[in-house]
Amino acid sequence: MEIKSSDKCPECGSGELIQDYNTSETVCSRCGLIVRQQEMDRGPERRSYTLEELKQRTRTGPPNSPNLHDRGMGTTFNPNERGTNKKVDKRQMLRLKKWQVYSRVQGAGERNLALAMNELTLISEKLTIPKSVKEEAAVIYRKTLKKRLTRGRSISVMTAAALYTACRFAKTPKTLKEIAKASLINKKEIAHCYRFLLKELNIKIPISNLTVCISKIAGGIGISEPTQGVAVRILHQAQEKRFISGKGPMGVAAATLYIACLLNEESRTQKDIAYAAGVTEVTIRNRYKEIVKKLNLEIPDKEDKKVSSTEIPIKKKLIPEKPITGIHDIEYESISVIAERANVSKETQKLATEILRKAKKEHVPIRGKNPKGLIAAILLIACQQINEVNKQKAIAEAAEVSQGTIGHYCWYLRLKLKLVKPKWGRHKRADSNRSFFYSC
Repeated sequence: MEIKSSDKCPECGSGELIQDYNTSETVCSRCGLIVRQQEMDRGPERRSYTLEELKQRTRTGPPNSPNLHDRGMGTTFNPNERGTNKKVDKRQMLRLKKWQVYSRVQGAGERNLALAMNELTLISEKLTIPKSVKEEAAVIYRKTLKKRLTRGRSISVMTAAALYTACRFAKTPKTLKEIAKASLINKKEIAHCYRFLLKELNIKIPISNLTVCISKIAGGIGISEPTQGVAVRILHQAQEKRFISGKGPMGVAAATLYIACLLNEESRTQKDIAYAAGVTEVTIRNRYKEIVKKLNLEIPDKEDKKVSSTEIPIKKKLIPEKPITGIHDIEYESISVIAERANVSKETQKLATEILRKAKKEHVPIRGKNPKGLIAAILLIACQQINEVNKQKAIAEAAEVSQGTIGHYCWYLRLKLKLVKPKWGRHKRADSNRSFFYSC
């Protein structure tokens, strides 16, 4: 017997009701009124103390699920368990199992649905899609199959489009690029089928939740919680002024995170945030400038100085904005900018300036050459002359060019200026008073 206090007696109003499992009745303990009778016991028929006992004593299957082509109503059996009939051959049981699998899929529609559900399961497991979103995608695909919208279209593409539609409908932060990468399908094909589903099924997609996008990007690169809070506040201010409508949600979320990192002095580059958000650095810079200008934000400089909202902290340009027509247009300050980033010594910078001066004097043609690559090549030649080794990679990263480009330009400048590359290990460091230009 069990005392239940959730209900009340309709006669005396007492909450002390006793449930008698032997007679299947619920009786009031105060007045003796039979409140309910012939009740069904919804508990398990036998107790189980381990998971194995629970599986053995359970006589019911899992609930219906739209993720299975037969909604889980089909029957399966194990050929190894033949029950009490020991005369049945094991080969016969295997044949029966094979035919039973064939009989579960009857007709082209069920075969299409079975392939689609398998594809949906594979993509969902790769992207760790929640079960509710997966079931919603299965329901959407069943609707398309019922309306015969899959004719002439690939099953894989329609499955990926249905999953993307379910993610957008449930506000799950999964981009079209991620689904295309997991399903190994072109992004344009999924987008085309996605728009087709929205039109034919009349699905209304809600507005994306940008706060979820911020937490997704921040979790990918390890941004702290206070910085995420600042990004959310900036995002709410931008939404109140309504100037980010129509913009990509990932681009806006990435830009607000970048601004929050600058305000909280948390070192995160645009490249890191762009990689985590799946957008380009140009998108982050455009959204960054727009948000700073509209909200009149003050971004602190590296020396903890406040700057105006119109001054955007960008990298110092290596090359002047005027077009480069010859070697004389390259300024000497460009050498010091790259040298500071690559941690090159002052002596090497002095020698690089001397090499550039000689190149200007001899009018070295640079048509079709990258000015950054030429400056990096001049710095590398100076490093090699002074025996400052292992600087090519650092100079290439500072100048934003490849090491192959620097190596090609080094060979070109040595040929035009008649420089000889020093042999490592045979000559000591050259004297600073001695000229570094040798004739061939």
